Amino acid sequence: TLPEWREFNPYHKFWICWLSCVIPVLFVTGVCNFLGEGVLGHGLYSFLYGVHALVALGTDLLVLTHLYFKLLRWIIRMLCDMWKAFRKTKKFDYPFLYDSNKNA
Repeated sequence: TLPEWREFNPYHKFWICWLSCVIPVLFVTGVCNFLGEGVLGHGLYSFLYGVHALVALGTDLLVLTHLYFKLLRWIIRMLCDMWKAFRKTKKFDYPFLYDSNKNA
Protein backbone atom coordinates (compact mmCIF):
# COMPACT_ATOMS: atom_id res chain seq x y z
CA THR A 1 0.00 0.00 0.00
CA LEU A 2 1.02 3.58 -0.53
CA PRO A 3 1.94 5.77 2.43
CA GLU A 4 -0.43 8.45 3.58
CA TRP A 5 0.36 11.75 1.88
CA ARG A 6 -1.52 13.94 4.34
CA GLU A 7 -2.32 17.30 2.73
CA PHE A 8 -0.28 16.79 -0.44
CA ASN A 9 -2.53 14.26 -2.09
CA PRO A 10 -3.79 14.46 -5.70
CA TYR A 11 -7.05 16.09 -4.62
CA HIS A 12 -5.16 18.82 -2.75
CA LYS A 13 -2.98 19.49 -5.79
CA PHE A 14 -6.07 19.60 -7.99
CA TRP A 15 -7.74 22.02 -5.55
CA ILE A 16 -4.76 24.41 -5.69
CA CYS A 17 -4.74 24.29 -9.51
CA TRP A 18 -8.53 24.75 -9.59
CA LEU A 19 -8.41 27.80 -7.33
CA SER A 20 -5.52 29.27 -9.31
CA CYS A 21 -7.68 29.16 -12.44
CA VAL A 22 -11.09 29.84 -10.91
CA ILE A 23 -10.37 32.93 -8.82
CA PRO A 24 -9.38 35.06 -11.84
CA VAL A 25 -12.32 33.69 -13.87
CA LEU A 26 -14.79 34.45 -11.09
CA PHE A 27 -13.29 37.91 -10.62
CA VAL A 28 -13.47 38.83 -14.32
CA THR A 29 -16.95 37.40 -14.87
CA GLY A 30 -18.15 38.93 -11.59
CA VAL A 31 -16.95 42.39 -12.62
CA CYS A 32 -18.59 41.94 -16.02
CA ASN A 33 -21.83 40.84 -14.35
CA PHE A 34 -21.60 43.87 -12.08
CA LEU A 35 -21.32 46.15 -15.12
CA GLY A 36 -24.58 44.72 -16.37
CA GLU A 37 -26.36 43.94 -19.58
CA GLY A 38 -26.58 47.59 -20.65
CA VAL A 39 -22.80 47.93 -20.90
CA LEU A 40 -21.93 44.49 -22.29
CA GLY A 41 -24.89 43.65 -24.47
CA HIS A 42 -27.33 40.80 -24.03
CA GLY A 43 -25.28 38.03 -25.69
CA LEU A 44 -21.98 38.64 -23.90
CA TYR A 45 -23.69 39.28 -20.57
CA SER A 46 -25.65 36.01 -20.82
CA PHE A 47 -22.53 34.05 -21.74
CA LEU A 48 -20.45 35.49 -18.89
CA TYR A 49 -23.32 34.98 -16.44
CA GLY A 50 -23.49 31.31 -17.45
CA VAL A 51 -19.72 30.86 -17.15
CA HIS A 52 -19.78 32.50 -13.72
CA ALA A 53 -22.64 30.27 -12.55
CA LEU A 54 -21.05 27.04 -13.83
CA VAL A 55 -17.64 27.80 -12.32
CA ALA A 56 -19.26 28.73 -9.00
CA LEU A 57 -21.31 25.51 -9.06
CA GLY A 58 -18.19 23.45 -9.76
CA THR A 59 -16.41 25.13 -6.87
CA ASP A 60 -19.37 24.50 -4.56
CA LEU A 61 -19.40 20.80 -5.47
CA LEU A 62 -15.67 20.56 -4.79
CA VAL A 63 -16.13 22.25 -1.41
CA LEU A 64 -18.85 19.72 -0.53
CA THR A 65 -16.54 16.89 -1.61
CA HIS A 66 -13.79 18.35 0.55
CA LEU A 67 -16.10 18.60 3.56
CA TYR A 68 -17.19 14.99 3.10
CA PHE A 69 -13.66 13.62 2.95
CA LYS A 70 -12.30 15.82 5.75
CA LEU A 71 -15.20 15.80 8.21
CA LEU A 72 -18.31 13.84 7.37
CA ARG A 73 -16.59 10.55 6.52
CA TRP A 74 -14.79 10.56 9.87
CA ILE A 75 -17.96 11.51 11.77
CA ILE A 76 -20.02 8.82 10.01
CA ARG A 77 -17.35 6.19 10.69
CA MET A 78 -17.16 7.21 14.35
CA LEU A 79 -20.95 7.10 14.76
CA CYS A 80 -21.13 3.65 13.13
CA ASP A 81 -18.37 2.36 15.41
CA MET A 82 -20.12 3.85 18.44
CA TRP A 83 -23.38 2.14 17.41
CA LYS A 84 -21.62 -1.21 16.95
CA ALA A 85 -19.97 -0.84 20.36
CA PHE A 86 -23.30 0.04 21.96
CA ARG A 87 -25.01 -2.98 20.41
CA LYS A 88 -22.17 -5.22 21.61
CA THR A 89 -21.71 -3.88 25.17
CA LYS A 90 -25.02 -2.04 25.80
CA LYS A 91 -22.97 0.87 27.20
CA PHE A 92 -22.04 4.22 25.76
CA ASP A 93 -18.40 3.70 26.72
CA TYR A 94 -16.59 3.58 23.37
CA PRO A 95 -13.03 4.94 23.88
CA PHE A 96 -11.67 1.39 23.66
CA LEU A 97 -12.44 1.38 19.94
CA TYR A 98 -9.31 3.37 19.09
CA ASP A 99 -7.09 2.43 22.03
CA SER A 100 -4.15 0.57 20.51
CA ASN A 101 -3.17 -1.03 23.86
CA LYS A 102 -6.52 -2.79 24.30
CA ASN A 103 -6.82 -3.86 20.65
CA ALA A 104 -3.31 -5.33 20.42
